[in-house]
Amino acid sequence: MVTGRVTRGKLKTGVEMEVLGYGKSTKAKVNGIEMFHKTLEEAVAGDQMGILTKGIKKEDVRRGMVVAKPGTIKQHDVFDAQIYILSKSEGGLARPVTNESVLTIFSKTWDCSGYLFLDGKDLVMPGEDSKINVKLIKPMVMEVGQQFTVRSGNTTVGTGKITLPKENMTPEEQEFLMLSKKKKEKALAAKK
Repeated sequence: MVTGRVTRGKLKTGVEMEVLGYGKSTKAKVNGIEMFHKTLEEAVAGDQMGILTKGIKKEDVRRGMVVAKPGTIKQHDVFDAQIYILSKSEGGLARPVTNESVLTIFSKTWDCSGYLFLDGKDLVMPGEDSKINVKLIKPMVMEVGQQFTVRSGNTTVGTGKITLPKENMTPEEQEFLMLSKKKKEKALAAKK
């Protein structure tokens, strides 16, 4: 059973669905819809419900994943955004965010570590806003205008809005992203 809230559209019994998130995608058929121990034929936006399916294992689904009509929504691991860094008086950190910082991105119900690349700057001071490019370690479901929060441990660093989801990274780009600073320098020197 997959549980959650319908945020838009309708879901009917007997239709094909796709579960997406964290770089995974699984298709299944809706065998039934339950809400507060009552069986429904369809669920509409605002309903908190459970979807009975066959072919989806418990390990295939986790918090933050999305159920959608197959092919209607995509996962991205790179996106452009506008971000505002909170000041100390707003509950943020007292230090700036630097280029290539690794922080946790929270949006809707998912969270994922991401690298923040600042647009033409080395750092963004608390209380400032900036355009950034974010590269996540796993592709997540997102769309233009979706809001997100950036955190470091238990402290909220900033908040932002996705302006443009981009083409996913290649496996080579992902591998390079995960390298340490010294290994990145060696790899770049070897290419020359």
